[in-house]
Amino acid sequence: MAEHRTGLLSMDEAITILRKSTGTDRSDADLAALITKKAAYLGVAVVSDAH
Repeated sequence: MAEHRTGLLSMDEAITILRKSTGTDRSDADLAALITKKAAYLGVAVVSDAH
């Protein structure tokens, strides 16, 4: 995802990119948790807009 530094990504976009680059068949919830954990480790803010 580092090459996508052109702006903000939605969690769905991030999951799609991760799934495409790794070929994983993990659930969306599992991938969202992994992305959130990695973002926290890197000090990157994750903004949630749950409606």
